[in-house]
Amino acid sequence: MRNISYVAIVLSLGLLVAFQNCSNRKFALSDSAQLNSLCAKDALHSEDCFNLGHEKLTKNLNNAPTDILFVLDESCSMEVIANNVRDGFNSLLGSQFPPNTKMAVTYMSPSNVGADGEIDFTASFEGLLSSRHYPVIKTLPGNMQLVTKDSINSFKDQRFDLPPSTVAYKYNIEESKFKILFPGVNYATANTNGLKYFPISATRTIPTVQLKYDPAQAMTDRAYNSFPNSEEGVATLELSSFTKQGCTNEWFDPKEVGADSQSCLSAAVQLAPVCTGVEAGVVSLEHMLKKFQKDHKKLFRDNAIVNIIFVSDTHEAGAGYFSRPGAPERMRTLDEIQAIIQANNPNISSIKFSGILPLPEVGNPLLEGLNTVGALPATAADSNVSGEGLYDFSYLPLIKGSKGLAAHAANGNWSAIADEIVKDSKYTGNILVTLQAQAAQIFEVKVNGEKYDLTKVLLNADKRSFTIQMNSSASKHLEIDVKYEKLVDEFVF
Repeated sequence: MRNISYVAIVLSLGLLVAFQNCSNRKFALSDSAQLNSLCAKDALHSEDCFNLGHEKLTKNLNNAPTDILFVLDESCSMEVIANNVRDGFNSLLGSQFPPNTKMAVTYMSPSNVGADGEIDFTASFEGLLSSRHYPVIKTLPGNMQLVTKDSINSFKDQRFDLPPSTVAYKYNIEESKFKILFPGVNYATANTNGLKYFPISATRTIPTVQLKYDPAQAMTDRAYNSFPNSEEGVATLELSSFTKQGCTNEWFDPKEVGADSQSCLSAAVQLAPVCTGVEAGVVSLEHMLKKFQKDHKKLFRDNAIVNIIFVSDTHEAGAGYFSRPGAPERMRTLDEIQAIIQANNPNISSIKFSGILPLPEVGNPLLEGLNTVGALPATAADSNVSGEGLYDFSYLPLIKGSKGLAAHAANGNWSAIADEIVKDSKYTGNILVTLQAQAAQIFEVKVNGEKYDLTKVLLNADKRSFTIQMNSSASKHLEIDVKYEKLVDEFVF
């Protein structure tokens, strides 16, 4: 019995020694010099040397393509600045874009997230909507896709199939913008392609006038109140915004036109406001990226200088969005959303976020380090654009951290602002570097032989990609030398 115990102990010790020898247990490493010293002594067998990553990468930004993606808020409150949106985007047709620029547009329309954290790419966000809008989110142009002619047509076709609803709105619109079809009380027999307009009256005894939208007038200055109206009128008026056909391709040249000779950009940003209560640009971007990934498609081109521009009268999240069923727990941070972009296409060159959004008042500490264009709010009250919440100006860390541009959405002249953002699009944001292995820590980065300040290196959430800040025009050839400690399991057999 004693012999058996002795053998068991010896075997146990032997297994322990073998276990220790086979493990790639990481030691505390202070810097690359320590690693290099260890590797020089025993480059073949040193466990520490095994954990050293040393990669040389090339980023050729000479003649790199420029991709500009607009993420547009389509909520009802955007009508306050809808004319600015229209004029600003139309003004871009005269801007000087970098060579080989492509543009695209999507809207802030995310889908449901299940209890397991998975995105339901097929369901609408019906839990947030009144029955009047179901299933608008699913069919709205830009829902987890880029706006095209097909998506506009799909929205038009399905918008008329809405179920009956008692929830409706009255549009307070100048009658001069409409054609009067017939006055009097016989509106019930009228063509329902018009809007049943009730003059404001406590008793509703004033005769009703049915109006039909005149396509020659821009439908971008509507205002809501709670006065009842017909479901057919609501649907018709929303659809009447889409007077332009759109273009076939998801990405288009800045001055490209469709079959109706209308600008692709102007068609893609036609505003049909939907009162969804969801204004989540980052969530929508994430959902679209993951949908593209699922479909084995890249959202952005290889080697592209990527510019993502949020256009909204508020900040994420709107109306308590993140506390609702079907919504994610919180907004993504800069490193997290960059990692998701990198997962979809690790070959892009740089990422930059910009925005035409509510900004803090002059002197607010949140403006420190933020690149702005146009006039800033004079007071805190002036920061509010449309009555929507400001949500701690949640987009600003993304813009600031990637050296993008920010403009206050209440500026009267969006044309100059839009042009400045276009001019800025030729400059890189955060240069994206993708490693072959995950990194526990980065010891050294050299760019064209010069040591780079590690405090400006942001390791993304995937631990495989990182960014370096280099806000320069796309006319550089970068040789990037990286030394890092590989992230490995505590024990590897």
